[in-house]
Amino acid sequence: MPYNNFIILKYSFTNNTSRTISNFYAGVFSDWDLVDGQNDSTEYDYNGNFGYAFHNAAGFDTLVATALISSTNYGYWGILNDGSDGYWGIYDGFTNTEKWQAISSGIGKAKAGSGDISEVTSGGPFSIPAGQTLDVAFAIAAGTSLVDLRTAIANARIKYQTIPTSVSNQNIETPLTYNLMQNYPNPFNPTTTIKYQIAKPGYVTLRIYDMLGRVVETLVDETKPAGSYEVKFPVSGEQLASGIYLYSLNVNGLTFTKKLVLLK
Repeated sequence: MPYNNFIILKYSFTNNTSRTISNFYAGVFSDWDLVDGQNDSTEYDYNGNFGYAFHNAAGFDTLVATALISSTNYGYWGILNDGSDGYWGIYDGFTNTEKWQAISSGIGKAKAGSGDISEVTSGGPFSIPAGQTLDVAFAIAAGTSLVDLRTAIANARIKYQTIPTSVSNQNIETPLTYNLMQNYPNPFNPTTTIKYQIAKPGYVTLRIYDMLGRVVETLVDETKPAGSYEVKFPVSGEQLASGIYLYSLNVNGLTFTKKLVLLK
């Protein structure tokens, strides 16, 4: 399948608050000047679900399009920039009220022009739970006919589905640094969890030591690929006395050591 005549723009929005963000919209504003910023038009194509722009004079046959490709809650607003079609324009500024209307009205104004035009292609409403990230993607395409645009946008939607949206979606987490995290719970009895990260493949040992430097338990002793790991350290019966112990990670010539406390 040809993956040409389009580019994909993906935006990630992270909710850093402690509550869900609802009624969230995301959009792309495009001020198209195809020849000289005059005699252009923009319309919404209900067949392919995208907004596109074209020049009305003979001799210029390039069309451009912007489409939401990550979901189907489409939005579009065509703008005649001087406002001479009875709607607001942007020559006197683009107010927050106008931006909100353009981005949140669904297919609010399906065409504008001929003249100096722009358009807003959007998606929403979305909800973003606390601490979560929302990905919203758009495609920008070009062609010499409306059929070309429909083909390019359809291919962009197919292509987007094959692009990993995040590392976690592939169940892979490759950290950029080595790290040995503090065990939890700490103090503990009878079981605690130790997490660690390694940036490159290597032979890993993770051992528990008493305060005299004696090995009391080996938790990991094998080659590991780069990634994040967690290991359980259970203590049963009279295996160990209450007190302070050390746990040490050794990989690729690096050593990390932390303390853990066993309370019985």
